[in-house]
Amino acid sequence: QGSWSTTCINDPDNSANYVRSTYTVTGTNASPVTVQYSNASCTSPMFELSMSYSGMNAGDNVVLDDGSIGHRFSYKGDSITILSFDNQITQGFNEDNLCGLTWVTNKSYEFKPGSCEGLTFVLDKSSYNVYQIEGDSLYIGGASFEDYPTSVSKDIYSHYMRQ
Repeated sequence: QGSWSTTCINDPDNSANYVRSTYTVTGTNASPVTVQYSNASCTSPMFELSMSYSGMNAGDNVVLDDGSIGHRFSYKGDSITILSFDNQITQGFNEDNLCGLTWVTNKSYEFKPGSCEGLTFVLDKSSYNVYQIEGDSLYIGGASFEDYPTSVSKDIYSHYMRQ
């Protein structure tokens, strides 16, 4: 239960940009959100990707590859919401005919299972993952559709601090 966020860090997919991710858990629902920014202080947003998970089930404790204790959890993806704050990104979505829509800057678009195959293939499937909490830090593994991972990453991209 609660909310955790990464710091403002270089985007691993585009080093010219920065990202901040937040992971919020309420009951059996979770909402991971990643925002891409054009500046190192993360004050000029360009793009936001939000996921909605339900049916989260925290499972058993598990010994991870490094010998530490983690916790298994599973969930199902309900929706993906995309919001472009940047006219160039919006133009790119339109040029790519993303989901067959005419995209508008500063307007969010929610996608349910099957509504946009290029985006929603991760929805309506059970996903399996592990997490570890150390003090106010949350570390999350790499989700799988098949089985629970056996490690969490402790790099800056996977280090969330309690809010």
